[in-house]
Amino acid sequence: MYKFIIACLLVFNSVQLFAQSGAVRLIQPKELESLLQRHIALNSEIKRVAGWRIQIKSSTDRSEVIQTKIDFLTKFPDVKTYLTYQQPYFKFRVGDFTDRNAAYALMKDVNDDFKGIFVVPDIVNIYPEGVLTDKDDKFSFEIKEVTLSEIHQMDSLRMVERKKTLLTHWLN
Repeated sequence: MYKFIIACLLVFNSVQLFAQSGAVRLIQPKELESLLQRHIALNSEIKRVAGWRIQIKSSTDRSEVIQTKIDFLTKFPDVKTYLTYQQPYFKFRVGDFTDRNAAYALMKDVNDDFKGIFVVPDIVNIYPEGVLTDKDDKFSFEIKEVTLSEIHQMDSLRMVERKKTLLTHWLN
């Protein structure tokens, strides 16, 4: 019993010691770092200028606007979309146009599927040539069924690894 209490005190005290050191150690996959650097580079290259967007939907009902966005992306997956909130309305707008006529050209194509749309002035994003956007990313996902016992087993393995790490840090 005393061994258990001493082990618990060591673990909890080591957590407090690490919390007071003021240093944070971040462990992340290499792929995440490259994605973060790409995101930073992309955002630093984007210019924001006065332009035009097409407003598809404006409503106080957020779920209605989100459903419109889903319907739009199903039919027009390559068009950049924006969901904003200007009290009390949620607004769904699409496109980044510096030329009003280009906005009207897309509006003509979209008008068959969505009624009551119009071109509105807005601050738009201008992407430089050669810069990849988020639409260019190709990700693959694996969906795997996991039983509850497997989840508990994975959690217990993570907990054991965490305790080992804490004890290792405490002993060093």
